[in-house]
Amino acid sequence: MPAESLGVVVAHDDRAVIEQIAGVLEAIPDLFVAATSIEAARPGNVVVAGGEMLFTARHVPHPLVAVAFDDPVRTARAALAAGARELIRWPDESDRLAAAVRRAASNGHAPPGEGVVVAVAGARGGLGTSTTVAALAAGLRDAIVLDLDPVGAGQRAFAPSGEIRTIDDVLPSLADIDPDALAASLVPHAGEARALHASRTGAEPDVRELNGLLRAARGCAHFTVIDCGRGSSDAARLAARNSDVRILVAGDDVASIRGARRLFDVGFRGARIVLRRERRRGISLRDLESAFGARPDAVLKTSRDVARAVDLGRLPRRPARAIARLAEELRGANGR
Repeated sequence: MPAESLGVVVAHDDRAVIEQIAGVLEAIPDLFVAATSIEAARPGNVVVAGGEMLFTARHVPHPLVAVAFDDPVRTARAALAAGARELIRWPDESDRLAAAVRRAASNGHAPPGEGVVVAVAGARGGLGTSTTVAALAAGLRDAIVLDLDPVGAGQRAFAPSGEIRTIDDVLPSLADIDPDALAASLVPHAGEARALHASRTGAEPDVRELNGLLRAARGCAHFTVIDCGRGSSDAARLAARNSDVRILVAGDDVASIRGARRLFDVGFRGARIVLRRERRRGISLRDLESAFGARPDAVLKTSRDVARAVDLGRLPRRPARAIARLAEELRGANGR
């Protein structure tokens, strides 16, 4: 066995299927089957799961590759819920399995030196999450914006006039899209950023498509900032799990505390907190720190100038100091 072999846990309720998958994996010199149940997985293993084993799994703590057989739609939903990084249609795509396992083992990230993915979600509506995304991308300079919130579609406020390309235009090719093709699909955005806008039809990328999109995005710019809306969609939650940095926009109210706790459970645990102060008598900072489990990383005050600028489809000439500092911190932490 090679010194750097990768152990794979194959989990399925059909023994014959386990043997098929194991046969493919063990034909590869650097891969071996370490176990046949998710519970037996150890740190450093990749889990390949399908059937009822996948349907009943929730938030698998190991890199996960989902395998779809006769029910690809149900499998795709289960894969998103479990945090899968790849989805393979079996046996039609058995030749993709080894590469998918290796990508999952590397956390789905491209080699060092490529872009940083930042996922942003709002604890509730009305907090200016989309404006925060646009302002942060502008402050990061070499950045692209991906809007995964087809309901709010807040990034449209900063789109150029006329018809614009959206995720609908590239969805069929997202699983295998390359950085150049993605770059060609981006449109100008606020502050010299570029953006891919949310679907007009409500379509969301599945596991394969979203991972393909993130891989390409890492090669397009130093930073990719994702508008996850309220983090309620499967695509937004998967994006959060596969991001390098997570940011949660919250207000000084009970609804935000409840929303933040919900987001912590679906991929945003450990997120940086951007607090928007909206009221003179909002919940105290000390109580908010206790509720969020951390001190806010940035505090924004409601500004009429920001609202007026957004109504005109642009950002204020001078960015909020808190956002500028956060952008500078992210650039410094990632060597940009």
